[in-house]
Amino acid sequence: MSQLLHKIATLWSSISGIGNRSRDYDESRRIILSNQIAALGVLTMLAYDVIYLAYDPLLLVGPITVNVIGALVCITVLYLNHHEQYGAARLLIYISTNIQIYLLTYYLGTVTGMHLLHIMMISFAGFFFARETRLRLFSLLAMPVLLFFIEYFLFTPGNTPIELNPAMIHFLYFTLSATTFILVMVFFSLFYKEILRTEDLLQKEYQRSESLLLNILPKQIADRLKQKEHTIADSYSSVTILFADLVGFTDMAAKLHPEMLVDQLNRIYQEYDALLEKYDVEKIKTLGDAYMIAGGLPVARDDHMELIAHLALDMRDLVKKQNIADRKLDLRIGFHSGPVVAGVIGNRKFSYDVWGDTVNIASRLESTGVPGTIQVSGTCYEELKDKFHLEERGEIDVKGVGKMRTYFLNAAR
Repeated sequence: MSQLLHKIATLWSSISGIGNRSRDYDESRRIILSNQIAALGVLTMLAYDVIYLAYDPLLLVGPITVNVIGALVCITVLYLNHHEQYGAARLLIYISTNIQIYLLTYYLGTVTGMHLLHIMMISFAGFFFARETRLRLFSLLAMPVLLFFIEYFLFTPGNTPIELNPAMIHFLYFTLSATTFILVMVFFSLFYKEILRTEDLLQKEYQRSESLLLNILPKQIADRLKQKEHTIADSYSSVTILFADLVGFTDMAAKLHPEMLVDQLNRIYQEYDALLEKYDVEKIKTLGDAYMIAGGLPVARDDHMELIAHLALDMRDLVKKQNIADRKLDLRIGFHSGPVVAGVIGNRKFSYDVWGDTVNIASRLESTGVPGTIQVSGTCYEELKDKFHLEERGEIDVKGVGKMRTYFLNAAR
């Protein structure tokens, strides 16, 4: 029994997915439901033909023929979907089914309740043609309403070519009412299932977009953007900016296969990112194999310099353990503390950046440093000398600043 149910479920899934190659999820949902309605239509029409054949095939030859043609139309709908003629398939099943209901009501009369099936078609129109222009949607919705009232007033008892006995009339009225109810419930259950699936996908996409946004911007800044704050620019009186650069990586990169290059760099950056989380500091940007980090923003804190110092030591030690193409790597690091301005630039591609002399000096400290060392300014030395081992390097010429006394950060005390 379980195997039979599994086979039925597999067959139903295959029928539902006929021709569904659309990347538009809303369109994909319509294709699935049109396939399902067409399949149910074939089964329903053939089931009624069995009833008509059992009652009187000669008397009911008209309704039998209409149902056979209707079943062929439903098969054509599946064929059109298979060939990606989605709009034509929906329009065909909608118009042909309304015409079929009209013809069956013409033969059997309103006493059978056949005209009530137009109510079901109105609900289909709202789903299938929601993207159409208002005029076309109104025309499509008007069709079953107009046919319903024509049938209601014209095909009354005594005005139809087929006269059925009361027992058959009651039987058809009951079965058609039940069929209408069941088909509407099946349609809405399928529709509701698709709504839940859509909500689930939307939630996943929302979480994905949130994750991507937080990979680009600090959470506090992302929250401000989502609150429609158009210009984000903040001044900070004291922030520590760190620059790190992999020494000799550019020369090494020229000899590496692109995939190996990206893989190695990504592996190092992933370990950097783990350290950022550990010390609660922000990555501002990467420039090839260079890395820029800020401590003390977007949420100001007093211990940002100490955190950056510990981070720099960990980054240096981490890179010493790495090698690319059997060559050891060295990291050159420089950092400096002072006032900065931070903000978001760009409309389509957001970027959170930091500006000021503090940034420029930190960059110069890195570029004039020694491979495998961490060069810091005198400002940082005064703040860190009681908690870290620092070694005086002497004076260096810093572009835009002039002579500056610098120090090498060696280890924590």
